[in-house]
Amino acid sequence: MVSLGTEPDTWATATGKEADLPTIYRYRKNRPNARLSDEILSHALRVVWEYDGSSRNGMPEAAVNEAQIGFEDAIEPLCEGSLGCLVLVFSGNSRKEWLFYTPSPDMWAAKLTKLLARHPPYPLLIENWADPEWTTWQNFTRSVTDES
Repeated sequence: MVSLGTEPDTWATATGKEADLPTIYRYRKNRPNARLSDEILSHALRVVWEYDGSSRNGMPEAAVNEAQIGFEDAIEPLCEGSLGCLVLVFSGNSRKEWLFYTPSPDMWAAKLTKLLARHPPYPLLIENWADPEWTTWQNFTRSVTDES
């Protein structure tokens, strides 16, 4: 499990607009300790699922939404454990994104492959980059606070 700091592990939601389409954000408000299994969560990892949202103002149709829920259920072990920490989920503008921090993108991806072995193929794009200061997550949380 992720070792949390002194602040409670609180999740929040926010809404916004991107390209004049509604967006929904679910995010971790407080940063967990950056240590996990003696390794630093120094890499941001983004999973992107693009879909046709043209008939629903950028949001997924019911079948796509159900498939995304199945995907989220399947990857639960990657969301808070020895391989990383989920910090942000974005929905809107014909895509859904999950942002994780992990000590090893390669190990995370290998576990993802195992977890999805019995699932249908999902239209996923995965990217990662070094982000030891959690700049991506911090920029997002600051933008939410600034709008309040």
